[in-house]
Amino acid sequence: MQRSLYEMDIENSIALAKEEGLEKGLSQGEAKKERQIIQKLINGGKSREEVINFMEQILELSPAQAEKYYQKLTR
Repeated sequence: MQRSLYEMDIENSIALAKEEGLEKGLSQGEAKKERQIIQKLINGGKSREEVINFMEQILELSPAQAEKYYQKLTR
């Protein structure tokens, strides 16, 4: 049984949507884990500079991004 171009297009669209959904879910999971790690550093008594340095070095954030993220987590 042959599939029409329309059916193949629908199948490709579904496969692409699944892949994008998986990538988004993984990305959200990584972001949540990063927040948890940073929060543990803060709660563990690490200084502001140590936490920001961690974010710059490990998470590869710019100094401005790291500062903004730190401020968001310490409110």
